[in-house]
Amino acid sequence: MSQTLTTFGKTSGAIRLAEEAVTQAGLALEEERRKLAIQIERAFYSYLLAKEVLAINEETFAGKEDALGVVRTRFQAGVVSDFEVLRVEADLESFRANVISAANGVRVALLNLRNAIGIDEQAEVELIGELAKIPVKLDRDRLVAQALAAKYELATFRKTMDILRAQERLNRSLRRPTLVAWANYKVQSGFDRTTGENLYFESGAWDGTLTAGVNLVVPVSAHLPWSKEAATLRKSGLQLQELELQYRDLTRGIRLAVESSILRIAEEEAKIASGRKSVALAQRLYDSAVIQYEGGYIASTELRDVQISLNAAKLGYTQAIFGYNQNVLALMDAVGVAGF
Repeated sequence: MSQTLTTFGKTSGAIRLAEEAVTQAGLALEEERRKLAIQIERAFYSYLLAKEVLAINEETFAGKEDALGVVRTRFQAGVVSDFEVLRVEADLESFRANVISAANGVRVALLNLRNAIGIDEQAEVELIGELAKIPVKLDRDRLVAQALAAKYELATFRKTMDILRAQERLNRSLRRPTLVAWANYKVQSGFDRTTGENLYFESGAWDGTLTAGVNLVVPVSAHLPWSKEAATLRKSGLQLQELELQYRDLTRGIRLAVESSILRIAEEEAKIASGRKSVALAQRLYDSAVIQYEGGYIASTELRDVQISLNAAKLGYTQAIFGYNQNVLALMDAVGVAGF
């Protein structure tokens, strides 16, 4: 029987190395979950955008249908020529393609969302939500600090450096001696070699020998500067220094990504404010143009221009909200979280 008394850190070093690897695997799993959550949110807001675009185009199409009804009434009254009717009909049919594309965009967005969630295409799904700004507080210092603490890439680098340090400690421990205690007990029973008779119960029939000792194994070659063990230690040190340099570069890149996302969010917020005003003005202009068109004061081409302006204003406003949300999600990615 033998029992190792101490390995002078070799066993504990190997255990720490295994624990670091398990922790890193846990970080990788959490990051995959976070990425999936962001992917689903992106797909969901893309679906909401597609629905808004369809609704805007359908509203514009309905306005063009109303304009066609007006011009037909005026044609029957002999106020306008058939050329005016044809022009409005052509404009209506030309815009129908936008509605068809928008409807198909909704179907494609829904397929992408189903794929992100992992829902079968035939399953019934009810999606509830509206395209509104994701609430976020843009505190630069707090977000940068949160990114430096939570970002997966940084955490992975830190854990990799911890593993490398643990490996280096384990390599150093391999140069230490190993102390092993051993014991041996040998028993011989009573037996008459001449007659073959067993003498189990005779006095002095049993003879036992106990031998014990310790072995100290010292890896002498590992202490030589040109040994394989010494070269492994030097290599680990160089690898650790390289990782520390890469870690500093990655930290600067993450700071830049956070600050860039904040600037883009501020830009989209300004676009939303401008778009809101544009929609209000375009709506007022359109309402006035409809009244004037119905009264015969403006031509169908002027009404069409106003319709296009209102449609573009609404689409631009909707796109600004979508862009804002996409940049908020990009900020979440930069910080390394799934929500604020």
